[in-house]
Amino acid sequence: MKRHFLFLMIAIAGLAAFSASEGQDPADRTSGLQAPLPWEVAASQGYRNLGARRCASTGCHGSVRPDATNDDRMRRDEYLVWLEEDPHQRGHAVLYGERSLSMFRNLGLSPDDGQYWQVMQKCVACHGMPVGQAVVDADCREGAWEGVSCELCHGPAEKWLTTHYRTDFIEQTAEEKARQGLFNTNDARQRARLCVACHVGDEQREVNHDWIAAGHPALKFELTAYLSMMPGHWKESRDRKNARSPEDHKLELWLAGQQVAADASLSQLARRATAAAEGHEDAVWPEFANVDCYSCHHDLGSPRSWRQVRGFGVDPQPAPIRQVTLPASEWYLFMPARLAAGSKDAAGQEFQEEWRELRRAMAAKIIPENEEIARLAQATRQKLDKWFSQRPLVADREELTAIMESSDGKELVGNWDRAVQAYLALHVITEESGKEKALKQIRDLLAFPVSTERRFDSPKKYGSVFKQVLAEILEFQKKLNEKQEN
Repeated sequence: MKRHFLFLMIAIAGLAAFSASEGQDPADRTSGLQAPLPWEVAASQGYRNLGARRCASTGCHGSVRPDATNDDRMRRDEYLVWLEEDPHQRGHAVLYGERSLSMFRNLGLSPDDGQYWQVMQKCVACHGMPVGQAVVDADCREGAWEGVSCELCHGPAEKWLTTHYRTDFIEQTAEEKARQGLFNTNDARQRARLCVACHVGDEQREVNHDWIAAGHPALKFELTAYLSMMPGHWKESRDRKNARSPEDHKLELWLAGQQVAADASLSQLARRATAAAEGHEDAVWPEFANVDCYSCHHDLGSPRSWRQVRGFGVDPQPAPIRQVTLPASEWYLFMPARLAAGSKDAAGQEFQEEWRELRRAMAAKIIPENEEIARLAQATRQKLDKWFSQRPLVADREELTAIMESSDGKELVGNWDRAVQAYLALHVITEESGKEKALKQIRDLLAFPVSTERRFDSPKKYGSVFKQVLAEILEFQKKLNEKQEN
């Protein structure tokens, strides 16, 4: 358990599954980011979800043991892995557990209240799949439901269940299969889109600050960390085969996750600011879920805490507090911005400048101008997408280690979000080299709560270790460079 403590700490329930299905094409290098997601296909085409049990025969995906004889095909035990080990299986059931009931009570909602079912409909968008239906019914009370099941990732199976294993189906293109409802999870960016839709949010899905305050985990998603935690029902060899660069397929997944999550985060911010600017009845502004958590959640005491000493705003200064501001969260944008800073192409620089301007506007006053934020968030997103459309789709180790070398302490570990993203990037760089144990010290310094002796509750004591975190990161990176040079 301790080995993945940091990952478990940032993980939450409701992530879409990650299997590379039998019969899907290798990664399509020309595919865009706009292919309909499985539930969009179900809604637009009327294709029904048949339920996980339809995949569970022992000759298909319900074997009691994995098939180790064909490296680039299915495992055959996917159903049992999902049923017995995968937390997604419990996605719908947890909505009726004590934690969820407590959240509803904290929000002042009960099943006797019509608003309760409106909120529940938003919950099941990530936590459940209607079986035998194409879309969710009006109040979520009718029909059969599963947790985050096979078809929420691979697409409604009504049209392809009885054909997807046949040679004539396997030889079809990803687009031809998609028209029948099968989603291409082999493509790294498409796989990232599945996860990000729930774990960051989209037009129909979000976790706002009210929900977090009521008890829902904050959405801090990073694709490779979540993948490493999942009880894999896919084969690593198949992932490599379908990658653009088989030897660096984890770096491809990492970059896809960074791009798609950053795009979704900016889109969510733009939607919230636009709703406020247009005076929507249910709009909340500022929406604190878009803000650096520790702008508010920090200790106030004497002697002054590390957060007070560091200062506030987008460019913290160790000076007496004159103005409290709410800078934008950097969890999803820090690493893309650092990559852009190290790039020599104009598109990368333009994105970095636009993101810097958005952060300045967010931190300019306690209630940022919603129209300005909506405009800047959209502009930053456009610059981000333009840059990624021009750069390679696989990150290389030199890019990531250069971030560590070129960053001073304030840039790399100035807050907990930045430091964790740096750690997760190092983990991706070194995982295939058997270097994961060398990162244990950094992980232990960042994880909270670790024990009753040292709890980063606000984060109370991050300031006492951030210099040590930086030193450990740079020392590890130095040793890694020395090994690569030799």
